[in-house]
Amino acid sequence: MRKSSLKYFGILAITLYSAQILANDRIKINVEIKNDSVAAIGYTVEGKSFGGMGRSYLGVGPKNKKYVFGVRKHSVLGADIRCGEITLRKNSTVVLEIKGDKCISRTI
Repeated sequence: MRKSSLKYFGILAITLYSAQILANDRIKINVEIKNDSVAAIGYTVEGKSFGGMGRSYLGVGPKNKKYVFGVRKHSVLGADIRCGEITLRKNSTVVLEIKGDKCISRTI
């Protein structure tokens, strides 16, 4: 029984250590906009899109990668409006602003 307990503890320790290493490659991304006409908000990273309905979205993704941000105005089925791209290296809040017919992104 003692050998099986040590074996179980060893497997558990390796699993927890591996999970910590993998978690260090991920960051939290909070995207928000204050414009009332926005129906959906999100970002694309490594060819995968993330987002949701509303004026804010909280997600996770890889660090040190280029994120492309965008919104959809008036309807979730509308066309994507690109708001720029930012390389994120740490947990970030990205604020999107629509000025006229352009949309910009900035971190705070």
